[in-house]
Amino acid sequence: MLLLHGTADESITPYNTVSYYERLRARYGLAGLTSFIRFYLVPGYGHYSGIFDARWDPLDVLDAWVSTGRAPKALVADDANQGSRRSRPLCAYPAWPKYVGKGDPNAAASFTFTD
Repeated sequence: MLLLHGTADESITPYNTVSYYERLRARYGLAGLTSFIRFYLVPGYGHYSGIFDARWDPLDVLDAWVSTGRAPKALVADDANQGSRRSRPLCAYPAWPKYVGKGDPNAAASFTFTD
C-alpha cells in the first residue's frame, strides 16, 4: 500500500493519516508494517493541489514493488503548478526532506532525508 498525504491539505488534516499510520505501527510493529505499506507526507501539497502540486506515478511504483518484491525507496515528485520546474523527494514517514544547503533548491537531488 502506498499512502500519501499533503501537509497543506485544507480539507482533511494530515494528523488523521499520521494517527492511522501510528495505530498500524502499534498493531504490526515497524518490521511488519514496512513489509506492506509506505507512507509519505508531502510538504506544500494540498487536497489535489497546493503550493507544491505533487505529481508522480504511484501505479508504476506499486507495480514494481509487487513484481520485484523490492519496496520503494527514493521517490521523486514533480510540481505540476504552471511554470514550475521544482521537484522534491518523497520521504517515507517519519523522514522529512531537508535542503542540503547547496545546489539548486528546485531540484530533488539537493535534498536529503531527516527524521
